[in-house]
Amino acid sequence: YIRAKGVRFDEKPVVLFEDYSSLSELSKKPDIVTVVLDGQTLQFPTQDPVIKNDSTLVPMRTIFEALNAEVEWVDENGVQQIIAKTADKTITMTINNEPAQLMNDKTMVPLRAVSESLDCTVEWDQETKTVIIQSKK
Repeated sequence: YIRAKGVRFDEKPVVLFEDYSSLSELSKKPDIVTVVLDGQTLQFPTQDPVIKNDSTLVPMRTIFEALNAEVEWVDENGVQQIIAKTADKTITMTINNEPAQLMNDKTMVPLRAVSESLDCTVEWDQETKTVIIQSKK
């Protein structure tokens, strides 16, 4: 991936390049400043949240455990799935079949879909780039 910094149109068009980072390197740059669950800021030590196709993706183990769900990884016949369970809910997601996907060797899941599936409310503060999650109590 190469990001163009500018284009000159003298005798021949010339593109000036600013960044020679790979797309995976650029995706490591955080899109979201903060994710807050019940007033507590969540930490994502292995992979920052990213925005992809207008959806916020977060590392699956961090969000499921923060929402008090047990997480199981299943790999059968080349199909990889995440199974997350709470006392009254079960969520199953297939990897690389939208919405769950692998990114930088981390399983990323859509924050809103996961949170709302576990009966949480989700709000987005565009100004501060903060996701605010409120769980049921």
